[in-house]
Amino acid sequence: MSDLTVYAEALIATVARAFYDDEAVCLIDVLIRDKFLRDDDMAPRLSLPAKKLRSTLQFLQEEHLVKFETVDDLTQGGSQATKFWYIDYNHAVHTIRLRVHLLRKQLEQAEMRSRSSSFYLCPGYAKKRCNGRYTEEEAQQIVDRNTGLFLCQECFMNYEADPNAPEKDTYTLQLVDNTKDLRLAMDNMRRVTVQLSGKMIGNQQLRAGVYDLLQKVRGKGKSPITSNLPSENFALGIGSKRLAGTGRTAGIKARKLEQQGVAASASAARNYLVGGGKRSAEGSDLTFLKNAMGNEIAFSVEKGGGARANLLATRTRRRRKLMDAAATRVGASVSLDLRLKEQEKRKLEEEQKLKSEKNGNKREKGTSSVPLTFLNNNIGRGDLDR
Repeated sequence: MSDLTVYAEALIATVARAFYDDEAVCLIDVLIRDKFLRDDDMAPRLSLPAKKLRSTLQFLQEEHLVKFETVDDLTQGGSQATKFWYIDYNHAVHTIRLRVHLLRKQLEQAEMRSRSSSFYLCPGYAKKRCNGRYTEEEAQQIVDRNTGLFLCQECFMNYEADPNAPEKDTYTLQLVDNTKDLRLAMDNMRRVTVQLSGKMIGNQQLRAGVYDLLQKVRGKGKSPITSNLPSENFALGIGSKRLAGTGRTAGIKARKLEQQGVAASASAARNYLVGGGKRSAEGSDLTFLKNAMGNEIAFSVEKGGGARANLLATRTRRRRKLMDAAATRVGASVSLDLRLKEQEKRKLEEEQKLKSEKNGNKREKGTSSVPLTFLNNNIGRGDLDR
């Protein structure tokens, strides 16, 4: 894989996180990782509704980020025209470059208009008395000889021969202040520049910048960006394998399992083939988690944790203390009903203890706790004395 392909994948993933929702980001990440997705097994592979997946893929196709190609998939149980969804790296990079250019051009034009477009308004324009909105050239048609100010042409023509004409101040043109529009245009340009640039914390890069990645994918003198065609990757054995229980032969296998008595119905057998049975080695990475930086997250189980949890669960008091400690750790509080029941239980135990002491039926001291019977034969010895 050339360096330009690596930069193209980073660019597409960064743009997806900057402008699209979670479903689109997840689909783009999976397509970058698996190179393509089959139309008939992507829903069980991603554990998402098929309708939502198809609508998201249709949206990304309209955004010119995702394409599909029909591939002969008979060798893996599919059909001769299976639809493979993929990302055309070359087309997606050119689309992102064009849209970023159009976005900056639109913002620059808005800023230029706010800087250069100054116009004049008549006081009667707000009162709908006239249509007194003029540009700089139109406002210079009529000038007051005494004050040198610009006058509204429509009001001047109406009041020129009127003996009861109002004062000239009521139809003198006023320059409109466009500082607010200029400030808004400059703020939009600044926000887009910050969002599309890289973010650094000291010497560590928090996120890659769209401008930097666009500069890297130019790659003068290097091999061009690949189109990532599924037919080529499928022929070379690159990409994900088909899930068991999907494709053209899935119905035949499900009916055979139903006849053998493995499943109660064909639908149950299909679920068994997809995810209910034993997973193969290739399907072990279908469910994965990643953090905000894109690194995979792994979980480990502490040795002996199951036995210790069983021991705590078999004791009533320890179970209550364990629940209280867990609730306190996560910032939750125990409900009032549980507290009242616990107090009543303790009060009843104290009363029974006092009653037994009065009757002379004291409990023997030093009695051992309830023995753990499942530990008696844990190393294969029959008697515990040895």
